[in-house]
Amino acid sequence: MLKKYAFLLLSLMVALHVLAQNLQMLTSPRFMLSYSHLGNQKYDSSTHTFGLGQSSLSLNLPLYHSNYATSEYGLKRFLYLGFQPSFVLSSANFENTALDRKLINLSLGINGIYTSGIKNMYLLSIRPMLNEDEYTINNPTWRYNASFLYSRMVNTKFKYRIGLTYTYLFGEGNLLPIVGGTYRFNQKNILLVNLPYNITYRHVFNSNLSAGLLLKPNGSMNRFMNRNYFDSSYNTVLFRRSSYLLGANVIYKISPKFRLMADLAISSKQQLRFTQDAEQGGKSYYEATVKPTIYLSIKLLWMPFVASKSKKNINTEKENDAEEYLNDDNFLSF
Repeated sequence: MLKKYAFLLLSLMVALHVLAQNLQMLTSPRFMLSYSHLGNQKYDSSTHTFGLGQSSLSLNLPLYHSNYATSEYGLKRFLYLGFQPSFVLSSANFENTALDRKLINLSLGINGIYTSGIKNMYLLSIRPMLNEDEYTINNPTWRYNASFLYSRMVNTKFKYRIGLTYTYLFGEGNLLPIVGGTYRFNQKNILLVNLPYNITYRHVFNSNLSAGLLLKPNGSMNRFMNRNYFDSSYNTVLFRRSSYLLGANVIYKISPKFRLMADLAISSKQQLRFTQDAEQGGKSYYEATVKPTIYLSIKLLWMPFVASKSKKNINTEKENDAEEYLNDDNFLSF
């Protein structure tokens, strides 16, 4: 009986230490550079093709965080607030001079994390954002994306998540539930489900390298200047895009300060729509289905103030919530 309690106490101490370390990583300033390419492919019966190239820069800057500490009773309450601006520049290539366009997305996010002990974590993200093209950016319209999530650790193998999100990931504003969880088969194999954002199966090779399979939606909505294409006017329409990505993901820890992430996937069920400038129920000017094509994404994460050396007894293969969100910039902008 004494050995059993000693083992439980040791496991708790290790988990607390890892959680504290990853909270330090999450609350440090971070810079993310990324480039993604959606290969040109024909849509419907048209001889024209559609492709998309996208470059982005996002920052995560701490505004406030309370001191956190561990004790034999668990992790004390911890509060973090961060500012996350991001800028995305896309090139939409229709092989048509009237539709080829630069798309500009700018968001100013406020992220919050609150923990009450080792088992409970609350996450909140509110993002005012602009989704324009090179012409409408002169008279932009603000929209909002928001998410709230509660994560509960049931045991060392399983944790679940529930919440709500308002997202434009499917080409229009949708209020959707977040349902998911993490199940660890062992230290090297992890299943991560965050519906509607992604499903990922990850295999950890060592403390620096992991790879896996992923399924996730990929879409956006931008205001788009007509310029005499759909009718004889220069009115503003909405360009809506939605698709699903199925492929593989690799995360390589170059050093404690740098991480390289790459996705290679097939984009399928890609829909393109041009509608009236209304989020719901707008008149559709044109709709098209793009044939499956290749999607490639490369991201570089830089955390300049994270300690360059970690203690040898920390098991970095046992990721927690903070680490999972850190690796996935599509989910809640963490």
